[in-house]
Amino acid sequence: MSAQGSKFAAILLAAGRAQRFGGDKLDAVFDGCKVIERAAQALGASNCNERIAVVSAVNRIHDDLLISYGFSVLINPDAPSGMASSIRTGVEMARQRECGGVLIALADMPAIAIAHFNRLIALGEVHAAGLSFSAAGDQRMAPAFFRDCWFDDLAALSGDEGARRILARAPASAGVRAAPAMLRDIDRPQDLTALQSGPDGAT
Repeated sequence: MSAQGSKFAAILLAAGRAQRFGGDKLDAVFDGCKVIERAAQALGASNCNERIAVVSAVNRIHDDLLISYGFSVLINPDAPSGMASSIRTGVEMARQRECGGVLIALADMPAIAIAHFNRLIALGEVHAAGLSFSAAGDQRMAPAFFRDCWFDDLAALSGDEGARRILARAPASAGVRAAPAMLRDIDRPQDLTALQSGPDGAT
């Protein structure tokens, strides 16, 4: 439980198509293990009571790994429609489990530190906006935390922008700053190469 007594769910989004990577980017190696394993390790160690991973029906090869880190694996049958459908899938499960908030992270961001996840939870739990987000420069991005007052808005998202529009309206004080390298996502092979060569703030 959190300091306030609420139960929170960590949601790992792992249903992307990885078209720009040219293969399964989650299976690529970063820091001695698979990209998805590094992401699952850190998120699974955060101060969340529930762990949910959302995958696509066409890529189930990581299910056993995710289960080994305590994640319940949910299949998103609508994954090709974009990230919003995976967010809806995870949030609905968190709602069914009576969670008071969700920490949403991407499986292709392997450099996020456990401490960063926990700072997001701690700020989002008490902030008047009911959320917190990762910030680097002027960018607002995942991972992000949302209390249950945002569940309906998250469930109403569509397309592939994720929760970007919600975060754009949030006050700057809801941001948790991190080094840009920590918040790098792996879209192309060169992104992985750049992160491996100098992940400033990635550990």
